[in-house]
Amino acid sequence: MTIKSIENLARAYDAMGMMPVHPNVPSPTTASIERINEMLGISLPESLILFATKSSACSSWLAGLGDDYASPNHILQINKRANKIRRRVIGDIGNWEAVKPKNFVVFNLGFDHDYNCFDAAQFDASISEYTIQYWCPPRITGTITYPSFYAYMEAQIRDWANHNKRTGGLKVLALLDDTPTSKAES
Repeated sequence: MTIKSIENLARAYDAMGMMPVHPNVPSPTTASIERINEMLGISLPESLILFATKSSACSSWLAGLGDDYASPNHILQINKRANKIRRRVIGDIGNWEAVKPKNFVVFNLGFDHDYNCFDAAQFDASISEYTIQYWCPPRITGTITYPSFYAYMEAQIRDWANHNKRTGGLKVLALLDDTPTSKAES
């Protein structure tokens, strides 16, 4: 992954214009990223941080990374809510248990109460990225994983663009096809 490839990815995402952008979402700062990393116990991937600084529309899909920590769309608040999701213990009347795997860190807004998460237990030091895993409460995890944030976002954008070819999807795909992708991220 290069800075140029993330910039092209952000440009393609912004060109989709499919979802409303939440107004006034502050960009990530060094201080906000440090606080988020400390509170969540991971180091957010540089690819996510760079994407969030380059995309003007990322707040329509991704959790906020700026200094608006109390916003319901901030990564800290989304994870706080996800950590509170409980269900009854099977076969045990009256007892409840948390359902979010402790190693999952939610990074999208969680539309329809399903989430995309960094799996903190699956870190690839060679590319400084976490595996991305789908999670839907109470205990559903998807079978498709992504080796990096870049691979995840490229797959999402391609899927959305393919479903919207009549409304600009072809332009978005052209922007993506101009994006250099390394074999490690595919």
